[in-house]
Amino acid sequence: SSHRSFSLTSPSLGYIGAAPISYPSTTTLTTSSNSSDLIITGPLGVQKVFIHPFVRLFHAPPPTPLDEGVLEVLVDDQTQKFHRNMWGTTRTLIANAVEGVSEGYRIPIKMVGVGYRGAMEDAPLPPGVKEEDWIGRKRLNLKLGFSHPVYETIPVGVTVEVPLPTKFVLSGVDKQQLTQFASLIRRWRKPEPYRGK
Repeated sequence: SSHRSFSLTSPSLGYIGAAPISYPSTTTLTTSSNSSDLIITGPLGVQKVFIHPFVRLFHAPPPTPLDEGVLEVLVDDQTQKFHRNMWGTTRTLIANAVEGVSEGYRIPIKMVGVGYRGAMEDAPLPPGVKEEDWIGRKRLNLKLGFSHPVYETIPVGVTVEVPLPTKFVLSGVDKQQLTQFASLIRRWRKPEPYRGK
């Protein structure tokens, strides 16, 4: 039996890595001289992205402050699986870092449960840590239906706002760090599968 395709157009592979990255003029991209990191500096902070030796970056800075710059990511050999995989991964990591230092990320967390509430308080000094390195550190005090409160120390680089006792807003420039901290809070009481609470 003959096989007939639903589409008459020729198949094409659309790699994420081939899409150019646009960034505002307030963001600068520089390569480190003593390492293979791409340093992305913006109004909200600085991010570093590791660049593999087989990844090539073609950078066109913005001609005027009102225009946007363009960065293209390519690899040496698109037929190799590892090169092809890291092509899209590197492009996504750079795009996330550009968005983080220019606009930032925000993740709202809502607690739904009887008696669930939380507050932000000063984090106690852990043993073996210098006091000058711990100044200003905060932690979340969560009441989640257990017989004891749950404490989560807020990592450096993450800002937490508590507009309501049952709602937090996490913000930061590092998407991976922000989502990981949100998942640490969520793992204590995962949403039940039927009503999503």
